[in-house]
Amino acid sequence: MKLNKVYIAVTDLDKAKVFYADILGFELINESQKELEFKVGRSILNLIEYQTNALYHFAFEIPINLLESAAAWLQDRDIQLILPDEEKSVFIDIEIWNARSIYFYDP
Repeated sequence: MKLNKVYIAVTDLDKAKVFYADILGFELINESQKELEFKVGRSILNLIEYQTNALYHFAFEIPINLLESAAAWLQDRDIQLILPDEEKSVFIDIEIWNARSIYFYDP
């Protein structure tokens, strides 16, 4: 599935801007007092400031042959990768989807 635009509520727009623009390097294409829009591949990530803290899970597709370098790239930017259940590896294999994943939190 390819999504054209994803809306996410955030409680701190300033922290989100630093994370997505400065750390991840996504192109900021629109900014207002209550919203940020980033170009992410062929999609738009729209962050809307909202008072209630909500938890979301969304993913960025990374070619399998680039997954290890993507993990290193994130760690080079001091992004803490989530270790699954006392494992030593940051990679999570999801057999039902024939997928391998890495996870991290944003602000």
